[in-house]
Amino acid sequence: MHADPQADQGALFSSLDGEVEIHLKYNRDYFAIDHWFTRREEELWHRGDLLDLVGTWARQRRTEPAARLLCEAVSLFGERKDLELLESLDPVVRAGCVETIANCSYDVRRRSLDATGTGVQKSRMVMAEL
Repeated sequence: MHADPQADQGALFSSLDGEVEIHLKYNRDYFAIDHWFTRREEELWHRGDLLDLVGTWARQRRTEPAARLLCEAVSLFGERKDLELLESLDPVVRAGCVETIANCSYDVRRRSLDATGTGVQKSRMVMAEL
């Protein structure tokens, strides 16, 4: 864990707001959250702490862009347990991001299956044996 996450929360929330502003200003289809995570990890933040922080930020912002940014973060860096962050979003916001949340959930679940060897890779191995 980072030395003092509470002290840095305001600055990190501000930087997440900046990510959304840039996303909206340039009408991008994606966020640069992967770069944001890289910068924070260079500051010795742990990925799980960052995901929790982005989840808290998204819940407080209660906007669809914030929810989409959280989905992108979870999709890129999350595990199955992190899908709970999406469930804690405001119901109205979740309703506006149904497809994005479903895609995120699929990405995380598929990646976790591949990582355990029970997903696509294992299926391919079984098929090769036949």
